Amino acid sequence: MTKHEIFFSTDIQENLLETLDKQLTFPHQLRKKSLTIDTDELSDFLPEAVQVLRNNDVSFETQKKSFKVLGYSCASCANSAETVLKYVDGVYSSSANYANHSVTVEYLPQLTNPDIFKSSLKEIGFDLVLDDNFESANQQRFKTQKRDLILASLFAIPLFIIGMFLMEWSKGQYLMWALSTPLVFYFGRHFFINTLNKARRMETNMDTLVALSTGVAYVFSAVNLLFPHLFHQHHHAQIYFESAGIVIFFVLLGKYLEDSAKSRASDSIKKLMELDEKNVKILVGQQIIEKLIDEVNPGDIVRVLPGQKIPLDGKVIGGLSSVNESMINGEPLPKTKNLGDIVFAGTLNVEGVLDFEVTKVHSETYLAAIISKVEDSLSSKAPIQKKVDKISSIFVPIVISAAALSFMIWYFVFNNSNMALLSFITVLVVACPCAMGLATPTALMVGIGKGAQNGILIKNAESLEKTGKITDLVLDKTGTITTGKPKVLNVIWKDESKKSILAALEANSSHPLAKAIVEFLPQKDFINIQNFENIPGKGIKGLFDGTLYLAGNKQFVLQNDIKILNNDFEDSENSLVYFATEKELLGIIEIGDELKPEIQKHLNEITNQGIRIHLLSGDNILAVKNMAQRLGISDYKGDVLPEQKADYINSLKAQNKVIAMVGDGINDTLAFTQADVSIAMSDGADVAKEVADITILGNDLSRVKKAITLSKNTSATINQNLFWAFFYNVLAIPVAAGVLFPSTGFLMQPMYASAAMAMSSISVVANSLRLKLKNT
Repeated sequence: MTKHEIFFSTDIQENLLETLDKQLTFPHQLRKKSLTIDTDELSDFLPEAVQVLRNNDVSFETQKKSFKVLGYSCASCANSAETVLKYVDGVYSSSANYANHSVTVEYLPQLTNPDIFKSSLKEIGFDLVLDDNFESANQQRFKTQKRDLILASLFAIPLFIIGMFLMEWSKGQYLMWALSTPLVFYFGRHFFINTLNKARRMETNMDTLVALSTGVAYVFSAVNLLFPHLFHQHHHAQIYFESAGIVIFFVLLGKYLEDSAKSRASDSIKKLMELDEKNVKILVGQQIIEKLIDEVNPGDIVRVLPGQKIPLDGKVIGGLSSVNESMINGEPLPKTKNLGDIVFAGTLNVEGVLDFEVTKVHSETYLAAIISKVEDSLSSKAPIQKKVDKISSIFVPIVISAAALSFMIWYFVFNNSNMALLSFITVLVVACPCAMGLATPTALMVGIGKGAQNGILIKNAESLEKTGKITDLVLDKTGTITTGKPKVLNVIWKDESKKSILAALEANSSHPLAKAIVEFLPQKDFINIQNFENIPGKGIKGLFDGTLYLAGNKQFVLQNDIKILNNDFEDSENSLVYFATEKELLGIIEIGDELKPEIQKHLNEITNQGIRIHLLSGDNILAVKNMAQRLGISDYKGDVLPEQKADYINSLKAQNKVIAMVGDGINDTLAFTQADVSIAMSDGADVAKEVADITILGNDLSRVKKAITLSKNTSATINQNLFWAFFYNVLAIPVAAGVLFPSTGFLMQPMYASAAMAMSSISVVANSLRLKLKNT
């Protein structure tokens, strides 16, 4: 069973450890100043240990932080970083994430710190980033990788041509030596470095095979070229420089394709942080002073002008305005804020001036909580490539053992040193995992390209695999199944001749409802509204031809003693704008969000695949219920906040269901991180698209069904590629070891092994290209 060692500070005496040993109820092994326990029991152990130590007046508070890491080239790299940090004194747990380029560490600050983590990771070739420069450093790393691949091709292409067609050229062998040297020892240096680091911990991975096969082939070729009579060769020496160099190039190509297919480091957190205001206007008496947001304390009075973002959470103590809270509830229509109402950081003040008392400082706001939860959720995702690494963890030792066994049999049993070396090199070369390295990224590249042609932008291989397995689809309402823009749905005119005056009046306002009315009532003649006045949260008014006209909500009209009779929209869940003079009502305009065209057809296509649909929205429950009933959706909820959407998804996942979430707003990002697959509509918020696994162009929900089909086809191709890559090795390794030689006289030369290895890679690419022919 896996063990995990917990270290304690040097000032904890042995008798205290004995106390721990006696008081903790599960079996464990006691060591000097440390406890070794089963990993499965770790979560149970920590709370008990903390309590025992506190009872003995020992400080035992842990910290948990996530850091970005430079240098991950495969999932096993992340696993190495995770393992190294687990055994740093004072570290309780570590969890590395290849897809997110991160590592999360829980540790005792009295015993260790991030500088020690950085130093520990540097020893195995990684760099822990302690500042905010990860994005630029990672972009530079990717540019360097691309440059190295281009430069490597300048050596690999002529090396391949000479090795395949000009072997009899007298100077060709020396030229191949010159061409392969930089490929092996410069462009492939990290394979050897990683292999040595792994060897120190008695571990192997696919880098081990690359380093062994290319290293042995190179050294053997160099020795054979310099000392051709060593192995009784009278003509051209047997050399395999092309195998060593081209193997390096193929693996570099595979890694570059994989990195190209993967998403760049997500900008979602950065996009969320852009919602923050850096400076805040504080009201002190009758004066306004400006402070940095981190200097604001609870109880301070903040003033927000029209068009500004609300910087912190608080309670309104002065002013009246409409606030766009779409980042919280997803709804496009602003909410009126009166005295005593709560406002949230990141939301937009639309029209009036607001003064509010700060209730939560910068690090404690609702927006900060969303950012924190998104960070935690993103860092917990595991890449699909773990499947390959698990197989390779068994495969690599088997290949090395097979190569060593073939060497010993030929050397000691058949007394043939030349055959022994040739079979050893050939087994390593033929088993080199180029095809395995290309299996996932090539299928992914074709799948992503085909998806893009169909308006489906797919972020990574994991989401491709999971999309084909979804059982339940959770839909946001606004912007997903509706247009997401306020639109006039119905009008009751008491005096239709005045509608041009309403259009002119609303043209003076920047409110979203006013824009919807202006769009519905295009002006034919210019009408000059005088003495225009905007009453935030209520409505507008102005003079035309000596008559005062009003437009606003019901309370605004009633305050002006105007009677409202026979209102057919009274029970509507949509927004109502009342248009009147000082004496009479002229019209009632119903404004809402309309369904997208053919939405019913698209939903039917999805449910026909056996997928259950759920509807969630921050809109009022009446609106959500009516819409769900129109669409035949039986599972729905209204008035839900972002964390409630996430909780709903988690409750479905607890029933062993695979959940996809479709949305378009900032309020959907937290739910996105909890869903197995997150799908964003292309005209939604940038943050939603950054977090989402899949982005749908053209806002066409039918493409969700296409994404599911594409997912099934692509993941099937990935699995086929992996199968054939390993099956090739199962067949090729015995042949390379010389199993057929005694009876047929056939021995696969490393040159042919290199060609066979290349053909296996080509077959994987060809199988991936078949995806283009399949319908979605």
